[in-house]
Amino acid sequence: NPADDAVELKAPLNGSIDQPVDLTFDWHFNATTYKNSPIDVSLITINTATLEEKTWVANTTDSTYTVQGLKYNTSYLWYLKVEADGAFIGNTTYQRIQTQAVPKNMLVYAKIVNNNYEIFSYDSTTQINYQITNYPSKDWYPRKSPTEDKVAFVSDRSNENLIYTMTLDGRNLTQISPTEKPVTGFNNN
Repeated sequence: NPADDAVELKAPLNGSIDQPVDLTFDWHFNATTYKNSPIDVSLITINTATLEEKTWVANTTDSTYTVQGLKYNTSYLWYLKVEADGAFIGNTTYQRIQTQAVPKNMLVYAKIVNNNYEIFSYDSTTQINYQITNYPSKDWYPRKSPTEDKVAFVSDRSNENLIYTMTLDGRNLTQISPTEKPVTGFNNN
């Protein structure tokens, strides 16, 4: 593979587990040119659960890049797309990594993002803010369960204010209150 010949992936290594959600990727250029053209790379990750592919930095000649905002408890593939003067050389071999579990010391709060309430968490140890919800409805009034494994919150995602729960990483969304009995008694406008 010409891409693997041109660039060597250094870190994180294939099979790395318990990686932080803000993670520095590192590689080494074995060559600076390919057929007399300068080489550049694009850093790409794939969330293996959703197959969402994301380009974090494109056409760089740097050999490190720090990604911020990976999801907790998630498996990713990462690779470099290698080009020379805009011509595609190839992709490096994929490396699989696993991010760390959701920290137990997280605070949860609602914040306005693009005129919409979303739920975030804050890890007081690492000082990382992490967005838990991303839905085109209002998600607010989050509360952690006493066992600290779930978050209960109010959302109008079904056009009524209902109570939902989810795990701290935003998965396993469950509607708790019945649709015919919306939460009332406060103004959410």
